[in-house]
Amino acid sequence: MELGKPKPKVEPNYRKESMSWTTMVMMALMVGSIALTIITGQNILTSMVIGALLGMTSELFKSMSSYVLAVNFVNSASVEEWSYNNGIAVMRLPGNILAILDTRLPKRRLYLSQEFSAQSYPLLERRRAKSSINFVTFTKPKTINLDVSHKFKSVKVWKGVIEVPSIKKKREVMRILGAFLEIDLESKCLKELSTCIEELVKMLKSVSL
Repeated sequence: MELGKPKPKVEPNYRKESMSWTTMVMMALMVGSIALTIITGQNILTSMVIGALLGMTSELFKSMSSYVLAVNFVNSASVEEWSYNNGIAVMRLPGNILAILDTRLPKRRLYLSQEFSAQSYPLLERRRAKSSINFVTFTKPKTINLDVSHKFKSVKVWKGVIEVPSIKKKREVMRILGAFLEIDLESKCLKELSTCIEELVKMLKSVSL
């Protein structure tokens, strides 16, 4: 178990956390600053190194908090299998329910779908089509009128096609057609996930294609 991170009850099929461009630039600056500090002995370069280290630490904590949020979901719900790819957790729940947890800042959303069809494609083919595996994309969304309780006012309902990281393989992307619930992670429901996941599933079953 990694330091400071809870252990998931179900291990992911894979876990991918790519280094961001910001972190790579900071690392390059830090290495360059260290080299110049050694050569010139200038104190100003030392402060540049410290600044780069602080920036990298901030990026690391963001990554850790995103994975912890995904693990907390896995440990609160009955997840059969899941994967984690750069802030997006794709999970399969009992009853063939698909949950997509997007933990990337500043948007944090949960998507649920039951009546759906999915196809997987190799990542290289998607790259040729200029599609990114790192983004949840609604390609044909439309809203659906649905009566919801006050507790779920932050819930939106969509029908359409989305592309998400594969739940099975790191180098594949899934294209999914279906009806989806979109839930804001700041809602009361998601703060008490274990007690309201059943209500969300019931709401999901009332949405048909």
